[in-house]
Amino acid sequence: MGIREVQSAMRTFRGAARVTHPAQWLTALIAALLVVVFGYLGFVRLFEARGIAWDPIEPLFLAVSLFFAKFPQELGHDLPLDLQIVRFAAPWVLAYSIIWAFVRASLWKLAHFRLLLIRGHVLILGLNERTVALARDLRARGRRVVIVDETASEEHLTACRESGALLIAGLATSPRVLRFAKSSRASDVVVLGDSDSATLEAALAVDALAGADRPVIHAALGSLPLLARVAAAREGELSSRVRLFSDDMLAARAILDQHPLDHDGIAPDSPLRAYLVLAGTTDLAASLSSLAARIGHFANGTSVSVCILAPRAGDTLDHWLRIEPRLGQVVEFRAVDADPSTPAAWESALAAARAPALVSIFIDQPDESLALASALAIPSPPEGLRLRAALMLRDRPRLSTRLPQVAAGFRLEVIDPLRLAFTEPNVMLGGLDTIARAAHEHYLDAIRETAVAPGQPSHRPWDLLPWEFKVANRLQAAHVGVKARALGLTIVPARDASAGPALDAADIEALAACEHRRWIADKTLAGWTAGPVKDTAARVTPYLCDYASLPDDVKELDRRTVRSIPDLLARAGLGLKR
Repeated sequence: MGIREVQSAMRTFRGAARVTHPAQWLTALIAALLVVVFGYLGFVRLFEARGIAWDPIEPLFLAVSLFFAKFPQELGHDLPLDLQIVRFAAPWVLAYSIIWAFVRASLWKLAHFRLLLIRGHVLILGLNERTVALARDLRARGRRVVIVDETASEEHLTACRESGALLIAGLATSPRVLRFAKSSRASDVVVLGDSDSATLEAALAVDALAGADRPVIHAALGSLPLLARVAAAREGELSSRVRLFSDDMLAARAILDQHPLDHDGIAPDSPLRAYLVLAGTTDLAASLSSLAARIGHFANGTSVSVCILAPRAGDTLDHWLRIEPRLGQVVEFRAVDADPSTPAAWESALAAARAPALVSIFIDQPDESLALASALAIPSPPEGLRLRAALMLRDRPRLSTRLPQVAAGFRLEVIDPLRLAFTEPNVMLGGLDTIARAAHEHYLDAIRETAVAPGQPSHRPWDLLPWEFKVANRLQAAHVGVKARALGLTIVPARDASAGPALDAADIEALAACEHRRWIADKTLAGWTAGPVKDTAARVTPYLCDYASLPDDVKELDRRTVRSIPDLLARAGLGLKR
């Protein structure tokens, strides 16, 4: 056996030890060692007290024999107390260890037997806090969950066991382990590695073993720039079933879906403006700003304004603009260099918000004490500002009910971004991808009926669509809520929906113009520029202009997008309700 095989075996052993309760193994081992040590010392003292000649092996042999209830009768029963205790404790330690090992092995074999018949399960590669949140949500929805991890913390192992997930100790990139976990029979595989390289390697390993139809592989990458580069360069290398996503962007989408920037909606004739204040410089705050720049465009012709509030907010903004240089071309950005735990800092941050306005505040600080102090420092908003604040605190259920009571004049919520992000619909894009697919099909239908020249990369079927265009369709789907709220409607399950009002020409035109501004933002951030003739390779298009300047056939594409909203929602089991 070579060095790599030995290392692999040791890693598997460590993983198996963790899965089978290392605390109990350790307890049994310590108890056995104590029996041997105290038994050895007891026999040594007994031999010396009685003048019996002995060698070092003899008391050790007798101490080990105690586990099997063997004791020399010639030594009699007049024994020291510690030796009496050890004599009776040793067989019980052995019996407990055998019974416990048998029970654990039986349960482990039973779990493995379940794997022989399992099908349509969700396989999660990697065990960490994200895995725990996702496994709990999946189990609450009645899904079967199998988790593969080499080593993990006892806290995470316990949480997943309590949820009913099946745990397998092993290397997530090992074909043997993946076959044992029935990866080809899974409906979905979610890869949540501890590093981006480990995640990509595991996703490739599953993709190499998967069958023609399943599973869909969802792989989480921590770096947004890496995600964009890998996704852009992987065309033809990975199958279309592999979907890469960012943890922070996943959380940002869930947060803005539950806490929209336009609150209850901005109508076409509304004077309201939307403001986003980010108290924090975390990756999640960066993702919130990036997503807001893409979907923060409203029916009254306005776009969201973003303010960063932090002691080094200017440096943070410069860093974000180096990553996405065109953010400032799409929406207005502002930096306030101040401590968010002081009321004066919030007054400076809110000074630019012109009434009437909707203000959304998201507080995400690495230091929870600073985050809490920042939330408590928010003053009552001035007249004409409708303010909502969300404090990101992980796993603080009591604060989520108590802290909002201290807010004065505005709505304060405590949310756990991890649990909000890692749910089945959010990770696996259930409703969002259904809407995005339907939107792309409507777009293809429109291309066939209009004078727009076919043959572009965006004209391919969904499964053959380049990653960039899939993301664009998902952003269009995420913007449906903004359009619905602009008409005073909300998205609900189909069973709760009611027949919405017929859209008049003015509403359609206003929302079509809104959709065009959202499209311009997306294209601008993707590096497209204006030019007289469309050139996909050079990222040039003549349509980066005001809606009023568009040819009517291109305007019709945006109008069709608006008219198709009820049908898009219906395909995802959703509807509209006033």
